Amino acid sequence: MTPIGFLNPEDLRRLTGRARANGQEEWLKAEGIPHKRQGSDMLVMWAHVQAWIEAIRSGICGVSYTLSVIVQVVAGVRRPFLP
Repeated sequence: MTPIGFLNPEDLRRLTGRARANGQEEWLKAEGIPHKRQGSDMLVMWAHVQAWIEAIRSGICGVSYTLSVIVQVVAGVRRPFLP
């Protein structure tokens, strides 16, 4: 089953390797993964993480490619990456 919605705090810690919001935000920015910070909470959509993983596996990295994939997934033009 493919996760939908937002990463939970444990998933976010596993993804970033960081326990605190400042470190998580720094890592997410460096990797070009869209996110929203609300106080000490980080909101990261699974679709963004899947697009990021897809970009890495295809050998194409970068924010513009990642955002392009996300737009295509949301528009229904492209299926999300399924592990």
